[in-house]
Amino acid sequence: MNNTVDNSNQGSPPSQAGQNDGISKQLRKFYQELEQEAVPDNLLMLLDKLDQAEKASAAARKKSDD
Repeated sequence: MNNTVDNSNQGSPPSQAGQNDGISKQLRKFYQELEQEAVPDNLLMLLDKLDQAEKASAAARKKSDD
């Protein structure tokens, strides 16, 4: 009979659940703040140009299909 004790877990880092919870809270706070920021005007203008180009392309395809 072997009466040795397994000490392989001694010195292991504690559970990371607490660390992950803290990181999760920080990320959630960061994204909530980011959601409240205004969208830059140059990005809105770019999106508008893309919408216009998409509409023009769709109209050109429809015209060529007729």
